[in-house]
Amino acid sequence: MKTILRPVAYKLWKRLVTIRSNLNRNPGDPFELIWVDPDRIVNVGIGWNRYNKRREVGRVKRGDWDLNTMPFEHLDVFQSFKKRFVEGKEWEETSYYKVKSQLVAQQITHPGERPPNGLISQFKAYDSLYREIRQNRFISKQELSLPSLQHSDEITVRIGRNGELLFEDGRHRLTIAKILSLGQIPVLVTWRHRNWVKIRSKVKALLANDIRQNLYKLPPCHPDLNIPQSENNAERDPYFTLIQANLPFGKGSLLHIGAEWGSLCHQFEDEGFECYAIENNRENYEVLQALKLANNKKFTALRLPAGHFIEKSEFDVVLALHVLHKYMQTKADYEKLMMFLSRLKTRVLFFEPHGGQQKGAEANYMNPGQEEFIQIIRNQTGLSNCQLIGYSVKDQPVYKFT
Repeated sequence: MKTILRPVAYKLWKRLVTIRSNLNRNPGDPFELIWVDPDRIVNVGIGWNRYNKRREVGRVKRGDWDLNTMPFEHLDVFQSFKKRFVEGKEWEETSYYKVKSQLVAQQITHPGERPPNGLISQFKAYDSLYREIRQNRFISKQELSLPSLQHSDEITVRIGRNGELLFEDGRHRLTIAKILSLGQIPVLVTWRHRNWVKIRSKVKALLANDIRQNLYKLPPCHPDLNIPQSENNAERDPYFTLIQANLPFGKGSLLHIGAEWGSLCHQFEDEGFECYAIENNRENYEVLQALKLANNKKFTALRLPAGHFIEKSEFDVVLALHVLHKYMQTKADYEKLMMFLSRLKTRVLFFEPHGGQQKGAEANYMNPGQEEFIQIIRNQTGLSNCQLIGYSVKDQPVYKFT
């Protein structure tokens, strides 16, 4: 009878948790695992009481619970596993073993944590877990077993107000994943901060609207956004691949005019560039700042028209992709853009024209064609060499000026 009722109870439980999650404006499947780089989980929550995780999946919480954290790699478990599996020490030489020994001797640990054959069998199990993950791959508990109420027994994280992934449970598996430098592991999210849920909802709504309008906005970078792939965004960022392949150097300063949600700055910062993102649209800028914080990026983000940025004029790379025509709506806009281009000192500039079909472009003070635009950039920047390097997802040519 219990065997028959177990799947029914599981389905009912999942349904109730999903309803609660949706009522908290957290739509989607709360049990869906997200795939993350283990190194992205930097901090661990401190003072988070032990609880039944099955009851907490999909929660949306206000408050300052996400501020009380410390670095995960400072934990005894991480330092001890590192000594064991990287330095080859015996378990008895590690602080984690010594602390566990004291807790067991004082009967402070929960009865379920006391191995029947003593600590040696428990730590041998850690050796076996390490070998299993190293030799095979990281497998989620959901993949290992039939549906059950224990499907919350994954590595779990909470997501803080700015999108930070904060470790909650599953420290042995996460530690091994970090030591082995695994690329991606599945984790389950229990709590999300109310502020992050608002940001997440806004990003998804804006992206869905862009896809409907065929605007090809580049998907943002965060594992919890779970952006569905489509014909419009099947390639994560074709601009990055095209531009990187045509850069004559690997590091330097980079200015992205019209950065939208900052995807290119995220990627070029990872490559070692010092990036500046200019985005004048309010909604785009709010999302850009949120994703910058969520991904712990350091690039400078500015909300203003390009022509108003007078504090810095020298960059190694400038990106002006499908954006400069927006600064030609009035005579004043056009003149400021010309002054900006004349001040600009750069080694290489990547330019994508609008093609003349941009909605409302015919009402601009100036609406130059591609050849005329190329000549304007040559005249104003002094970058006389212009080379066609490929085509964007908008099927527009992308030029490289040097």
